[in-house]
Amino acid sequence: MQNHQHVSSALNRLIIGAEQPFDLHALLQSTSRTLCNLDFEHQHEVQRVERGRTDPALKRQITDNLK
Repeated sequence: MQNHQHVSSALNRLIIGAEQPFDLHALLQSTSRTLCNLDFEHQHEVQRVERGRTDPALKRQITDNLK
């Protein structure tokens, strides 16, 4: 039970911070933007490998690792 309270307390500090209101909507928007950026960068890297002059077997291995 003590561990649960510690985690709960740490989570509350993370969410509430220094007595500032917690804006879940803004956090979700920020997280969504970050995930979209990561998705775009990932797709860009996969396409860059696929279009490159690398050996086809190595291309498959790299794209499999990126997926």
